[in-house]
Amino acid sequence: MSDSILTKDILFHNQIDKMSEEQKFKYSAMLKINHILNCALEDDRERSSGKCYVMQYSDFLNKIRLAFEDTIIQSDQCQNNIVIFDDFIRIADYGYAAIKEIVNSPSTHLEKMACKVHVQKATGMGIKTMKWIAERPGRTVQEKVSPQNKVLTTKTVFSADTKENREFMYMYRILHEAILARLTNTECRNCKNNDCKYNVWITKINKLFSMSSKIRRSELKDVKPIKQSVQNNKLMCDKNYRIIWNAVKMLSDVEEKIETDFNEKLESRFAMIIYWIILAKLISYDNVLVYDKVGRFYDKNGVLGFGDENNVPEKITESQSIIIKTDDEGVENEFIFKIDETEISIADKSGTSIYLFSSKNYFKSSEPAIKGGE
Repeated sequence: MSDSILTKDILFHNQIDKMSEEQKFKYSAMLKINHILNCALEDDRERSSGKCYVMQYSDFLNKIRLAFEDTIIQSDQCQNNIVIFDDFIRIADYGYAAIKEIVNSPSTHLEKMACKVHVQKATGMGIKTMKWIAERPGRTVQEKVSPQNKVLTTKTVFSADTKENREFMYMYRILHEAILARLTNTECRNCKNNDCKYNVWITKINKLFSMSSKIRRSELKDVKPIKQSVQNNKLMCDKNYRIIWNAVKMLSDVEEKIETDFNEKLESRFAMIIYWIILAKLISYDNVLVYDKVGRFYDKNGVLGFGDENNVPEKITESQSIIIKTDDEGVENEFIFKIDETEISIADKSGTSIYLFSSKNYFKSSEPAIKGGE
């Protein structure tokens, strides 16, 4: 196995201590990609499903640019010691209101429980009670139930050990462990700066952590965290539990793609985010006109892309050329701006390259500096 390859378990559980310096560098780059995307689209997701709204490409680019600029500003203010708004925190932010409601009032169902009660209060005696009495020593019933005068019977109680609560505890346990590991080495968790753009969701995360003590004192404390394969009526119809079901699906999607995102797609994703940032900066100028040939932004099962939402390509690519026209003091210039997997290029009409960026070369050129630091 290559030194740069990491397993799903290490990535999913943020096990930085098991990474080399080169892997940490690449892992940090992957988290920052997710951070910019999640910050950009924070207010543009459906409340019920968590999916992104369809939007115009130019609107999406502007959101990416603003998120990138805010990240730079916040990193400088906090000396790069900020928490990354990764997919786990995005999912926690999506499910926060539902988690709060469920912790305060979890669903319950009636359940018959075997217990010993005083003979005078005993009800619901059945075959189990008769069998228990028959196996006790003594000749009469009074002798058999003495000296405590208690008899085994069934008692109807409300129990929180339901299918939907097992799903909830499964989700809460994963989010609690994953986010705690990500907040451990940052100052964000204890930050009191109300002007910070990240303060709103950091506050939610801290409240989510504090719910663990309430869970330990509630009916949920004995519920086992078990992922459910099939929805019941609660997970399907109740607004809060349906969000929990969706959140678990999001976690599964993250778990399935995190290894591929790091080991196979990091260079292409890094190039894509740089491409979006440059293009967003270009179209923010008044004297620049962009011919948008890509189409509308869509979100399909957590995969972000562009194109016809009714005919989503199997592989999201953006190798189409975008034409940029500039008007510089009455002189019009035309450029071709494109991305091809891991390379970004800007060329004039004659095809002469003006700018070229390769994410592969970027990560390769960083290796000597990383090894020197070791």
